[in-house]
Amino acid sequence: MDKLSPMMQQYVSNKLARPDCILLFRLGDFYELFFDDAVLMSKELELTLTSRDCGLSEKAPMAGVPYHSVDSYIDKLIEKNYKIAICEQMEDPALAKGIVKREIVKIITPGTVTDIHNIDESKNNYLSAIFKLGTAFAIANIDLTSGEFNGTEIIYGDSEIKLYNEVHRVAPAEIIVDSEFMDSELAKVLQSENFYFSVIDSKYFTEDNYDKFLPEESKVNSILDKAAQGLLSYIVDTQKSIPDHIGKLEIYQIQEFMEMGASARSSLEITETLRDRKKKGSLLWVLDKTETAMGSRMLRKWLEQPLLDPNIINERLDAVELVKDSFILRQEIKEVLNGMHDLARLAGKLSMNQINPREMQALGQTLSKIPALKKLAEQIESNSLRQIIDSINPLEEVVNVLDNALMETLPITIQDGNIIKTGFDDIVDENREIDEHGSEWILKLEQKEKDTYGIKNLKVGYNRVFGYFIEVTKSNLSLVPEYYQRKQTLANSERYIIPELKDIEDKILGAKQRLQTREYEVFVELRSYLAQHLESIKKNAESIAKLDVIVSFAEIAERNNYVRPVISRDPVIKLKASRHPVVEKVLPKAEFVPNDANLEKDSEVVLLTGPNMSGKSTYMRQIALINIMAQIGSFVPAESAEIGITDQIFTRIGASDDLSSGQSTFMVEMNEVSYILNNASSRSLLILDEIGRGTSTYDGLAIAWAVLERVSNARLLGARTLFATHYHELTDLEKSIPNIKNYHVAVKKADKDSEIEFLHHIERGPTDQSYGVEVAKLAGLPKTVVNRAYEILYNLERNSANKNTSRSRRTNEINGQIDIFSSSVEMQRNNEIMESLNNLDVQNMTPMEALQTLYKLSEEAKKM
Repeated sequence: MDKLSPMMQQYVSNKLARPDCILLFRLGDFYELFFDDAVLMSKELELTLTSRDCGLSEKAPMAGVPYHSVDSYIDKLIEKNYKIAICEQMEDPALAKGIVKREIVKIITPGTVTDIHNIDESKNNYLSAIFKLGTAFAIANIDLTSGEFNGTEIIYGDSEIKLYNEVHRVAPAEIIVDSEFMDSELAKVLQSENFYFSVIDSKYFTEDNYDKFLPEESKVNSILDKAAQGLLSYIVDTQKSIPDHIGKLEIYQIQEFMEMGASARSSLEITETLRDRKKKGSLLWVLDKTETAMGSRMLRKWLEQPLLDPNIINERLDAVELVKDSFILRQEIKEVLNGMHDLARLAGKLSMNQINPREMQALGQTLSKIPALKKLAEQIESNSLRQIIDSINPLEEVVNVLDNALMETLPITIQDGNIIKTGFDDIVDENREIDEHGSEWILKLEQKEKDTYGIKNLKVGYNRVFGYFIEVTKSNLSLVPEYYQRKQTLANSERYIIPELKDIEDKILGAKQRLQTREYEVFVELRSYLAQHLESIKKNAESIAKLDVIVSFAEIAERNNYVRPVISRDPVIKLKASRHPVVEKVLPKAEFVPNDANLEKDSEVVLLTGPNMSGKSTYMRQIALINIMAQIGSFVPAESAEIGITDQIFTRIGASDDLSSGQSTFMVEMNEVSYILNNASSRSLLILDEIGRGTSTYDGLAIAWAVLERVSNARLLGARTLFATHYHELTDLEKSIPNIKNYHVAVKKADKDSEIEFLHHIERGPTDQSYGVEVAKLAGLPKTVVNRAYEILYNLERNSANKNTSRSRRTNEINGQIDIFSSSVEMQRNNEIMESLNNLDVQNMTPMEALQTLYKLSEEAKKM
């Protein structure tokens, strides 16, 4: 290292301090990268790779980006999960003696990004920390852009799965853990699902420097306390301090809200679609008609944590109903909300001294809309709305200060001036006057001197050596007054200076720099002034966000013809003409078929049969989504709805292998079913689709049968359940288990040769057959394959019937034993024989014709 040049030694020293980061090293107007970083980034960012003398025999590879466009390059690196260390010049190069002092001022990671223009405004950008003690876990979460700081403990039950589900709910951009957790199987699973981890020394989880951020109830709880301490330590390490907008830790309990596992969130497509992970096509997409970014984030939070308290739910529904019924007021409120900027994230930038002039202006403009918003919202008589409105502070003094201080058109940077209005600050005014009118002062002085002394050819000039001067030709030297001080003699003239001219010169030559410096100082003062109102700004952001969500709910309720649900304390779901909120929006108008649902005492389990593609999964999902909508305080897509509070929603839909752990589709399915049966309660909602299909027919049927018995047994579970199956034998359970009710998806088939038509209507009773081959035919399988399938199906069902007959002769009858195979083809043949018998004209048949017909029908019957 001694052989390196002094500047390169400085670079290497900073790089060694952060070997895990890409070091952006400020040199003048560029951020430079050297050695391995330069080679790597030239590929990742498509930069030109050059070289620079470094004191060694070979030049150092070098690449760089302009300082004014560095943010776009940082965003690209963050997307690729790199950490970036920003090394800044800590002194003015023009004033530095020797090498300019440079230091790493911050570390930018996926979880510590604070540039609000380059992250999704509709979701939080959480940085999380996980701490483990025995089998218990704690997770703490901070969004540096908005200041939200919350956390919870997971102590009881299957804590690893609960933590896994909570991580998926929070969806942090980065997770802080110690090396022990990083070696766990759970960490490996989360890593395989593209969660980003940063490992810190376990000692940082035990630091006691952050008591002021921890509420009293957490200080006696070592688990959450330590997760929060590890998180705050990491922020200090990367940001050099904890921003002022980070408040006390808010503790929440998972069981305070409806619980939904990662599988349920994914399969129900609550915030993103299963296939491409996009918002469009999700429940959030339908419900989000918010006008502000903070409202959109609040809606997402409500969706992810549905309520369990009927009183709070009904308060929300009251507010939604009143806003819905006030059309004109609602549109006026939406108009005020529209264009409001993201107060929460602007407050974050303010507290981190990163707010620029345009953002400060946006903050003031948003605050200026609050009085009009309050005036409109106060006209709606709602207790919950009243609480929201009363908590909003107009901060009128702040608005006035910003309005008086900031110019109409502002730059992005704070060093280039043109920020502060004339009339706000005397020093700014003076220097702006000089900067803008200095040339006029010179001309006025020149004319005054001419008029005073009669020197007609007197003129004021300027050069870099003497600055401003008065030049008089030799023919007029006799008119020059005595106080003129000669500075230079030329062939035909003399040059002079006077005190008044030098005063003007001093003002003019430094005015622009003094103006920019003073405008920067005033801007910093404004920033400090606004920081005093940080808490009020944050509270305003939260309250406006809640109002925005309520208005959004009211808007979609009217647009989509939703109805207010009746919230019941009984475990019931009664829906009339319910609709899938997402599917109905993507289908042409009036094409969606509404359906009723009735899950209550003595009919908690719906056993749903019907062919593939008929809409069973859509129906089950819509029941779950309507339940979620009701418990976040939204109206629902139905003609009427009564919803009992649901504590958990479990789903087992679809099939997938877990290749990373070597588990088959069936093993994954059984693990999920096991978790459901061990964690569901009588107040849960279960969505079970084709349990047991991943193994042999007999085993699958047996498992499905046993699961049905368990979920329907009030002493063991008794949960409301939607159970879709192709095992038609299960439909006989309705006879022996009273709270199981058979339903099927209706299909239409005009005759035996016509194609089936899906009616998508749920009707009482089991389906008559599975129509599997018919669905294959609709899917476009070759005709020869379809015909062959009919033949094989017929033979399988006939063989099955024979085996069952034989088995019944050898063994005692088992109560409830049912033929394992569908009898669709056999029933069709039976119908044909019955139809032939029905069409016989016995009165007009000869004995021989009757004998031949009887023989033919007998042979047909033997084939069955």
